[in-house]
Amino acid sequence: MKLQRAQAGGYWTVAMCQGGLQRTHTVHSLVMQAFVGPRPDGMEVRHLDGDPTNSRLSNLAYGVPSENALDRVRHGTHNMTRKTHCKHGHEFTEANTYLMRSGGRDCRTCHNSRARAKRRELRAS
Repeated sequence: MKLQRAQAGGYWTVAMCQGGLQRTHTVHSLVMQAFVGPRPDGMEVRHLDGDPTNSRLSNLAYGVPSENALDRVRHGTHNMTRKTHCKHGHEFTEANTYLMRSGGRDCRTCHNSRARAKRRELRAS
């Protein structure tokens, strides 16, 4: 058995051999399987503190993918939460950020511009 850190994501992995065949498993998945039970269909292992190297049982839980995505937003590790500017170069400041009903965010400058264009289009038709 060989313990190693995976390159992508930073999760600890273990390489195990059986019958001459080597398989790699994540440590957090093995911990959950050993102490909680098999992963239910459609669920993932969540790291409650957002640290992929913390595979303590108290830090792990099964959850649906949307819960895992919300965890990443809460921890600031979601790729969209790290963006500081919209695709048009406007900065995401408190005053220039529109929070959408879906939970996402939008640049207020771009949002208002699209709304004005839509109103002009409606008046023209």
